[in-house]
Amino acid sequence: LWGVAAALWLITGLARAFGGLEKGTAYYLATPMFRAKIGLFVLIVALEIAPMLGLIRWRRQLGRGQSVDTSKARTYASISALQAVLVASMVGVAAALARGLRP
Repeated sequence: LWGVAAALWLITGLARAFGGLEKGTAYYLATPMFRAKIGLFVLIVALEIAPMLGLIRWRRQLGRGQSVDTSKARTYASISALQAVLVASMVGVAAALARGLRP
């Protein structure tokens, strides 16, 4: 579901920033809030790589009837919790950006 959410955020965000909607491209590119929002998005996606690959590996192993090494499960759960905080932060930055607030 993270992937679906990321795709929706990316598509709607790009449409708003570069599709001639809302405040326009110049506004978004000129504000540090936009760069913060994009930075948070990139960080969330980057953090997802290791857990995603680990879970794919686990599914393959289970499909083959092999045992799964779950020693990284706690790390993946911690990454997920951090991502949730970052998503909430990104939503806050997006709301501030939409209302024209600047740092």
